[in-house]
Amino acid sequence: MNLKKIGAVISVLMLAAAFGMKIIGGEPAVPWISIVVMLLFLIVLICEVLPVTLVCILMLGFMPVLGVTKDFNTALVGFSNQVVFFIFASFGIATALMKVPLSKRILKFLLLKFGKNSKLFVLSFMICTSLVSTVISNVPTCAVFIAIILEMLNLMPEDEKKQTGKTFMIGIPIASMIGGVVTPAGSSINLLAINLLQGSTDYDVTFIEWMLFGLPLAAIILPFAWFILVKVFPPADIKKENIDKFINDLKVPEKIIPEEKRAIIIFSTIFILWLSSSWIRSINIMVVSLIGCGVICMPKIGMLSVKEFINKVSWDSFFLVGTVLSLGSALVKNGVIDKAIQFLPSFGGSQVLVLACVALCSFIFLVFIPVAPSFVTIFAPIVIHIALNANINPALTIMICAMCAGNAYLLPLDTVALLSFGHGYYKMFEMSKVTYIVQIAMVVVMSVLFTVIGKLVFS
Repeated sequence: MNLKKIGAVISVLMLAAAFGMKIIGGEPAVPWISIVVMLLFLIVLICEVLPVTLVCILMLGFMPVLGVTKDFNTALVGFSNQVVFFIFASFGIATALMKVPLSKRILKFLLLKFGKNSKLFVLSFMICTSLVSTVISNVPTCAVFIAIILEMLNLMPEDEKKQTGKTFMIGIPIASMIGGVVTPAGSSINLLAINLLQGSTDYDVTFIEWMLFGLPLAAIILPFAWFILVKVFPPADIKKENIDKFINDLKVPEKIIPEEKRAIIIFSTIFILWLSSSWIRSINIMVVSLIGCGVICMPKIGMLSVKEFINKVSWDSFFLVGTVLSLGSALVKNGVIDKAIQFLPSFGGSQVLVLACVALCSFIFLVFIPVAPSFVTIFAPIVIHIALNANINPALTIMICAMCAGNAYLLPLDTVALLSFGHGYYKMFEMSKVTYIVQIAMVVVMSVLFTVIGKLVFS
């Protein structure tokens, strides 16, 4: 019996158990029903029993029926969260970036500068992926760079293609997720974490404050991840004739075309406004993203039609985040999180050890809950409680929780990693040969780095 069939059997049994508790237990059983529904949701997703969007639609229907929410309107509360609409904007921005020759110019430059040394070419590609991922959500960034590298791989001999493809298909999602920790805009998970922190405490994290933690972390981890990657899975040497042929096939205009100029102006403006939100609190990151996306789609101004934009939006991501937020809200309202916190031990002692414990436990639990929005929604109240109990600024633990969730690549179960895994260049457990070392390094670096920077930023 394969994983899909096992998941289907377990899902049916859990759904039956939830209905049984609803009939027999009534109102007192609601917290337990909420837990079962969340576990059911995760199992169906992980085992890929049904398509993601269909799973979300069914969950939204089952929530009011099982009493997890008061009514259907309450079940849709997650879709009123601004994080959901940030996903729209990120896909629009990524599509526009891919449509103009700007991305091809970057690839041409990298091939000319680093193409002769395949390991350095991998590093340069990972750096570019990370840089783009700092301002565009991980999923569309990963999709863009995978599409670019696939064109190059198709020019290579079959044996070299498989060897080099494995390196890039593991390296691109890793680089995308590492880059995603740099700014709040780098991942919807970051914005979700900030939103949960604001809703639960009086603390906040500005755009600049987040960068002060995320940028040095990425600067340390990215080259380390590259070093481990090319040691474990070294790429094949790229032949000069292939480099020349690929550059010719790219057909990049000699001069920057008007569409590229507009793209540079629009993207630069969006980023400047994101930065400005740290000082001008009336500027909302999500609002800036949506307006920027709207400008991108405007006739005679932007680079993208509305139809092209709608077709490129990941509806799976839209429904997944909205449903997870609704389930998370229900868990809190039904007292599930409060009961979980009661069983937590007291935390004290060294701040470094507390932060290391939060990071290590996050990575461990992410193996079992690889759906990042679900993980953050469930564990945010817990790590906030741990921080307050240990006299630590909760912004530190919530950022660690989010950054770990954004780097859930021990196995290719996260949406970002699945984008590359689906192309068949590597096996499920091959990614872990690289990523377990990277995650151990992240635990060490985050615990020390966040302690030092936290004293400077939040003192």
